[in-house]
Amino acid sequence: MASKEYDSFKTEKGEVVDLQQAVDKDGAWNGIYDRNNIFCPECGRAKLKFTSRTNSHCEYLSSKPIPPNPPHMRCSHQYKAISKSGARLYYDTCTREQAIHLLYTDN
Repeated sequence: MASKEYDSFKTEKGEVVDLQQAVDKDGAWNGIYDRNNIFCPECGRAKLKFTSRTNSHCEYLSSKPIPPNPPHMRCSHQYKAISKSGARLYYDTCTREQAIHLLYTDN
């Protein structure tokens, strides 16, 4: 399973901040926000971590390990992410009815 990545985060005060506002031109944390207190932009409870830009990848926010039975059940953070190839394989093996169900129902 792929790690879930975010392009924004929620502060302790509940402010939703775009990642680009929290990094400098070199892709390092700029110190305006407390890097140790960044949370899922959906639920505001799940802790996130920041990874600085390197030569091989850009800066990003990702989820910390998800505990079993998290208290933020109405948040997509509780679900493990899937890679693009994994999603494609899953979709390609679905029947027509299953694919329509996946596309048109709100689960």
